[in-house]
This record gives sequence, C-alpha cells and structure tokens, in this order.
Amino acid sequence: MVCRGKHPSCIGSKSSAGNQATSSSMARFRPLHLLRRDSGEFISLFRETLQEYWWCTERSLDWGPGGGPDLIVDDGGDATMLIHEGVKAEEEFAKSGKLPDPTSTDNAEFQIVLSIIKEGLQSDPLKYHKMKERLVGVSEETTTGVKRLYQMQANGSLLFPIRGNHRRRR
Repeated sequence: MVCRGKHPSCIGSKSSAGNQATSSSMARFRPLHLLRRDSGEFISLFRETLQEYWWCTERSLDWGPGGGPDLIVDDGGDATMLIHEGVKAEEEFAKSGKLPDPTSTDNAEFQIVLSIIKEGLQSDPLKYHKMKERLVGVSEETTTGVKRLYQMQANGSLLFPIRGNHRRRR
C-alpha cells in the first residue's frame, strides 16, 4: 500500500486489474492516479470528504525518504497544484521563516491544502522540492487541467514537464 495509514479511501494495488470499492458513504469522486518507477504499483483514490481526499493526496505523494511518484497521471490537477503550492511555501519559509496561514483564504478546500503544507514544512522543509526533483512529468486528463498546464509551461511556472496529456473530444 502506497498510502501510509489505514484510511479506507486510500487504495494501493500491484496490478491494473481494477479498484476495490470503498464505503458508499464517501461523498466525493475525484480520481487521482500515481505510478511508481520500476514497478506496477499505483494508487487510486475516490469518494471521500475534502479532508480525507487531501489527506490521501498528500500521503500518496510522500513515499518516505527518497521516495515519491516519478509520473503523475492527474485528473483535475490537484496533485500538481499541491506540489506547486508546497514548493512556493517552502521557498517563502526558507526566506522569511513564515509558515502558510490557512486562515488567509476563505476557500475551505484551500485552507485544508495550506494546513497540510504547513504540517509538512514543520517536519521536512524541503519535502515538496524533493518531490519536484524526482518527477519526470505530469499527464492530465481534463481539458481544463491540460489548458492550465500549458499556460503554466508558457509562463515558466510549471515545475516539471507535461507528458502525454489526454484531451477529451465531446
């Protein structure tokens, strides 16, 4: 299991045979898939609350010392955004010692993201930089996410290359 802890929303597998179902009480459907270099291991998350979702997203990106995904297959850009925001926060922390402030936004979901980044900074102030260095790229599933990645690439803010994006035709 890639996701540390025994959270029911985190599912790890050694094959691509499909995902197991989690509790029907989970409220969200936001798939995120991560692949590990030199193995068939992946993680897939689905149907969870916002707090559970971001908890598992962060855990799925942190595989311990020297570990982490090599390629992100994202659907909506959340893992990509978490790493980018984490790198920004680490750079600010290195300059000023300032930690992210979850109360600085009215967006409940972004408050959760900032809380996760803040906790991570206190245990490893280079956590997201290490993730960024390991990643060989990101593949995005949604049209909006693909456009966002290309905008970030064009303005120089994308931290790792775009790999094999899927544009849906409707």
